[in-house]
Amino acid sequence: MTSSAISQIDGLWVAMIDFYSNNKKDEAIDTLETLSKQINHQTDIYLKILNTLANFYDEVERREDYEEIYHRLMKLYQEKDLTNQEYLFGYLKARYNYAHHLQLKAQYMEAAELALETIAICKEKETSHQLALLLIIVGNAGRHFMDVEKVKGYYLQARDLFSIYGNHIMLLKIEDYLQES
Repeated sequence: MTSSAISQIDGLWVAMIDFYSNNKKDEAIDTLETLSKQINHQTDIYLKILNTLANFYDEVERREDYEEIYHRLMKLYQEKDLTNQEYLFGYLKARYNYAHHLQLKAQYMEAAELALETIAICKEKETSHQLALLLIIVGNAGRHFMDVEKVKGYYLQARDLFSIYGNHIMLLKIEDYLQES
Protein backbone atom coordinates (compact mmCIF):
# COMPACT_ATOMS: atom_id res chain seq x y z
CA MET A 1 0.00 0.00 0.00
CA THR A 2 1.39 3.39 -0.95
CA SER A 3 1.88 6.23 1.51
CA SER A 4 -0.80 8.14 -0.40
CA ALA A 5 -3.31 5.32 0.14
CA ILE A 6 -2.40 5.16 3.83
CA SER A 7 -2.93 8.91 4.24
CA GLN A 8 -6.33 8.59 2.50
CA ILE A 9 -7.34 5.82 4.88
CA ASP A 10 -6.09 7.92 7.80
CA GLY A 11 -8.17 10.83 6.50
CA LEU A 12 -11.24 8.59 6.41
CA TRP A 13 -10.66 7.43 10.00
CA VAL A 14 -10.05 10.97 11.25
CA ALA A 15 -13.27 12.12 9.58
CA MET A 16 -15.25 9.29 11.20
CA ILE A 17 -13.79 10.08 14.63
CA ASP A 18 -14.51 13.78 14.15
CA PHE A 19 -18.07 13.09 13.03
CA TYR A 20 -19.09 10.49 15.59
CA SER A 21 -16.89 11.17 18.62
CA ASN A 22 -15.78 14.79 18.47
CA ASN A 23 -19.06 16.24 17.16
CA LYS A 24 -17.17 18.01 14.37
CA LYS A 25 -19.64 17.09 11.69
CA ASP A 26 -18.93 19.96 9.29
CA GLU A 27 -15.16 19.41 9.51
CA ALA A 28 -15.60 15.69 8.88
CA ILE A 29 -17.77 16.34 5.84
CA ASP A 30 -15.25 18.88 4.51
CA THR A 31 -12.44 16.35 4.95
CA LEU A 32 -14.26 13.67 2.99
CA GLU A 33 -15.42 16.08 0.29
CA THR A 34 -11.81 17.17 -0.19
CA LEU A 35 -10.50 13.59 -0.20
CA SER A 36 -13.16 12.51 -2.70
CA LYS A 37 -11.93 15.15 -5.15
CA GLN A 38 -8.26 14.26 -4.74
CA ILE A 39 -8.21 10.52 -5.27
CA ASN A 40 -8.63 8.20 -8.21
CA HIS A 41 -12.30 7.34 -8.62
CA GLN A 42 -11.48 3.75 -9.52
CA THR A 43 -9.91 2.90 -6.14
CA ASP A 44 -11.45 0.95 -3.29
CA ILE A 45 -10.85 3.78 -0.85
CA TYR A 46 -12.83 6.17 -3.07
CA LEU A 47 -15.89 3.93 -2.73
CA LYS A 48 -15.45 3.79 1.05
CA ILE A 49 -15.05 7.55 1.28
CA LEU A 50 -18.18 8.12 -0.83
CA ASN A 51 -20.24 5.68 1.23
CA THR A 52 -19.10 7.31 4.48
CA LEU A 53 -19.75 10.79 3.08
CA ALA A 54 -23.23 9.68 2.02
CA ASN A 55 -23.91 8.46 5.56
CA PHE A 56 -22.70 11.76 6.98
CA TYR A 57 -24.99 13.68 4.62
CA ASP A 58 -27.91 11.51 5.66
CA GLU A 59 -27.26 12.08 9.35
CA VAL A 60 -27.12 15.87 8.95
CA GLU A 61 -30.21 15.75 6.74
CA ARG A 62 -28.52 16.77 3.49
CA ARG A 63 -30.87 14.40 1.69
CA GLU A 64 -30.27 15.57 -1.88
CA ASP A 65 -26.51 15.24 -1.46
CA TYR A 66 -27.01 11.79 0.05
CA GLU A 67 -29.16 10.60 -2.84
CA GLU A 68 -26.77 12.00 -5.45
CA ILE A 69 -23.87 10.09 -3.91
CA TYR A 70 -25.93 6.91 -3.56
CA HIS A 71 -26.74 6.95 -7.28
CA ARG A 72 -23.08 7.64 -8.11
CA LEU A 73 -22.05 4.70 -5.91
CA MET A 74 -24.51 2.40 -7.67
CA LYS A 75 -23.05 3.37 -11.06
CA LEU A 76 -19.52 2.75 -9.81
CA TYR A 77 -20.42 -0.62 -8.30
CA GLN A 78 -22.03 -1.70 -11.58
CA GLU A 79 -18.56 -1.44 -13.11
CA LYS A 80 -16.95 -3.56 -10.38
CA ASP A 81 -16.41 -7.29 -10.17
CA LEU A 82 -18.81 -8.29 -7.40
CA THR A 83 -17.09 -11.65 -7.04
CA ASN A 84 -14.49 -9.55 -5.19
CA GLN A 85 -15.70 -9.70 -1.58
CA GLU A 86 -14.67 -6.14 -0.75
CA TYR A 87 -16.70 -4.75 -3.65
CA LEU A 88 -19.64 -7.02 -2.91
CA PHE A 89 -19.74 -6.03 0.77
CA GLY A 90 -19.46 -2.33 -0.10
CA TYR A 91 -22.28 -2.69 -2.62
CA LEU A 92 -24.52 -4.49 -0.12
CA LYS A 93 -23.73 -1.92 2.57
CA ALA A 94 -24.58 1.00 0.26
CA ARG A 95 -27.89 -0.65 -0.70
CA TYR A 96 -28.70 -1.37 2.96
CA ASN A 97 -27.92 2.25 3.87
CA TYR A 98 -30.25 3.51 1.15
CA ALA A 99 -33.06 1.17 2.21
CA HIS A 100 -32.62 2.49 5.76
CA HIS A 101 -32.68 6.05 4.40
CA LEU A 102 -35.96 5.33 2.56
CA GLN A 103 -37.48 3.86 5.70
CA LEU A 104 -36.58 6.96 7.70
CA LYS A 105 -38.28 9.07 5.01
CA ALA A 106 -41.44 6.96 5.51
CA GLN A 107 -41.09 5.48 2.03
CA TYR A 108 -41.88 2.07 3.45
CA MET A 109 -42.78 0.20 0.29
CA GLU A 110 -39.65 1.42 -1.51
CA ALA A 111 -37.48 0.54 1.51
CA ALA A 112 -38.92 -2.97 1.70
CA GLU A 113 -38.55 -3.49 -2.05
CA LEU A 114 -34.91 -2.41 -2.05
CA ALA A 115 -34.19 -4.55 1.02
CA LEU A 116 -35.83 -7.58 -0.61
CA GLU A 117 -33.89 -7.03 -3.84
CA THR A 118 -30.69 -6.82 -1.81
CA ILE A 119 -31.61 -9.99 0.09
CA ALA A 120 -31.95 -11.70 -3.29
CA ILE A 121 -28.43 -10.51 -4.17
CA CYS A 122 -27.15 -11.91 -0.85
CA LYS A 123 -28.71 -15.27 -1.71
CA GLU A 124 -27.37 -15.22 -5.27
CA LYS A 125 -23.86 -14.37 -4.04
CA GLU A 126 -24.16 -16.81 -1.10
CA THR A 127 -23.36 -14.26 1.60
CA SER A 128 -25.05 -13.28 4.82
CA HIS A 129 -23.36 -9.86 4.87
CA GLN A 130 -26.02 -7.28 5.90
CA LEU A 131 -28.70 -9.99 5.62
CA ALA A 132 -30.05 -9.76 9.18
CA LEU A 133 -30.18 -5.96 9.00
CA LEU A 134 -31.98 -6.13 5.66
CA LEU A 135 -34.54 -8.50 7.18
CA ILE A 136 -35.08 -5.95 9.97
CA ILE A 137 -35.73 -3.23 7.39
CA VAL A 138 -38.30 -5.43 5.64
CA GLY A 139 -39.94 -6.08 9.01
CA ASN A 140 -39.86 -2.44 10.12
CA ALA A 141 -41.12 -1.10 6.80
CA GLY A 142 -43.56 -3.96 6.40
CA ARG A 143 -45.32 -3.05 9.64
CA HIS A 144 -47.02 -0.32 7.59
CA PHE A 145 -48.52 -2.60 4.93
CA MET A 146 -47.92 -6.29 5.73
CA ASP A 147 -49.76 -8.85 7.77
CA VAL A 148 -48.46 -9.03 11.36
CA GLU A 149 -47.43 -12.68 11.01
CA LYS A 150 -45.42 -11.97 7.87
CA VAL A 151 -43.62 -9.10 9.62
CA LYS A 152 -42.94 -11.37 12.57
CA GLY A 153 -41.45 -13.92 10.17
CA TYR A 154 -38.85 -11.41 8.97
CA TYR A 155 -37.93 -10.56 12.56
CA LEU A 156 -37.61 -14.25 13.43
CA GLN A 157 -35.26 -14.82 10.49
CA ALA A 158 -33.16 -11.84 11.58
CA ARG A 159 -33.19 -13.08 15.16
CA ASP A 160 -31.85 -16.45 14.06
CA LEU A 161 -29.02 -14.83 12.11
CA PHE A 162 -28.11 -12.55 15.01
CA SER A 163 -28.08 -15.61 17.25
CA ILE A 164 -25.83 -17.56 14.87
CA TYR A 165 -23.37 -14.67 14.58
CA GLY A 166 -23.45 -13.80 18.29
CA ASN A 167 -24.88 -10.28 17.99
CA HIS A 168 -26.49 -10.33 21.41
CA ILE A 169 -27.54 -6.68 21.46
CA MET A 170 -29.63 -6.99 18.30
CA LEU A 171 -30.89 -10.36 19.49
CA LEU A 172 -32.19 -8.75 22.70
CA LYS A 173 -33.82 -5.90 20.77
CA ILE A 174 -35.67 -8.32 18.53
CA GLU A 175 -36.69 -10.53 21.46
CA ASP A 176 -38.03 -7.43 23.23
CA TYR A 177 -40.04 -6.42 20.16
CA LEU A 178 -41.41 -9.93 19.67
CA GLN A 179 -42.57 -10.09 23.29
CA GLU A 180 -44.39 -6.77 22.92
CA SER A 181 -46.21 -7.77 19.76
